[in-house]
Amino acid sequence: MAKILNLKKSDPDRLPIPSKEKKTTGYLSTEELISNSTVDFSYANSQADRIRLMQQVVINSIPIAEGLYRSRPSQSNAYALSNLITQVKDLDESLMDMVDYEKLASSVQNDVIKPFMEKLILELGRLIRIELSSLKQNLNVKERNEVKNSINTLYRFFGEYVEKHSSNLENKILETMTS
Repeated sequence: MAKILNLKKSDPDRLPIPSKEKKTTGYLSTEELISNSTVDFSYANSQADRIRLMQQVVINSIPIAEGLYRSRPSQSNAYALSNLITQVKDLDESLMDMVDYEKLASSVQNDVIKPFMEKLILELGRLIRIELSSLKQNLNVKERNEVKNSINTLYRFFGEYVEKHSSNLENKILETMTS
């Protein structure tokens, strides 16, 4: 350090004094840097939102680091580029670790698959009733009631089947998401 600052070993505490008429650096002030930033963390309501914002900042910085490395291929520029890429991977892993796969699998099961299966059963019953409606004229009251009871039994059977296998289906969803 003494060699860079042209200091003698005898007076290491003496540092060069910048001239007052000229700025010491070409760096922007904190306020100027904040005003140049396009990232606003105040809207990040969750840790996942903050990680996504940080990830976007790092991703936006990669082309700059790559440009620096290509224009001046040095070890420090290579390290900076490599470090940014590693940070994106780490932030991505952090996001993946934040996902509650059990909750997500349960949500998929309850919000998507179960309602779909219920609608499918209702549609199947409707189609069966339409197909059997032409037989109504040929059946007496007792036979009509037996057909109606059979259809209701089919409804119940399909409903029980869906309910019985929903936890198994949820486990398969969870397994698919985590593998």
